[in-house]
Amino acid sequence: MSQVDGLDRGLIVVVCTANLCRSPMAEKVMRKLIEEWGVNFSVVSRGLHCVSGKPVHLHAGDLLVAKGHKDVDRLKSEKISRSDMREADLVLVMERNQRAELINLYPESSGKIWLLGHWIGREILDPYGRGKTEFTRTLSLIEEACASWCKPLKNLNG
Repeated sequence: MSQVDGLDRGLIVVVCTANLCRSPMAEKVMRKLIEEWGVNFSVVSRGLHCVSGKPVHLHAGDLLVAKGHKDVDRLKSEKISRSDMREADLVLVMERNQRAELINLYPESSGKIWLLGHWIGREILDPYGRGKTEFTRTLSLIEEACASWCKPLKNLNG
């Protein structure tokens, strides 16, 4: 559980490689869905291999703003930490190799590390360096993957 706005909430940590493209998009999408579903979770995004403090990728930011997401300019990259792993109720990664890497680094957290695309049977590959069209496809896949977590999160949240 984490403290957000003075309330105890479950914590979901969304992870990608650099915390510039996929995980910030997933953070915004998941936050919006969680509010719609009425489940008591907060969401943050992190990177496995990143320099903290970098802004979200331009294409990712533009797409999020076009979809009506607020405060996109406040998204800054941050590296995953032991504290994040300890506090998280659920850690969602984009690719199987990221899951394996996190399990290797934090074996005590292995049971809470899942693919974001688990329920749709998909990995979400990195659009970095591949143009705005690929970012659009990636965001659509992230939206589908996030939506697939509705029932499991409601069950987890009680």
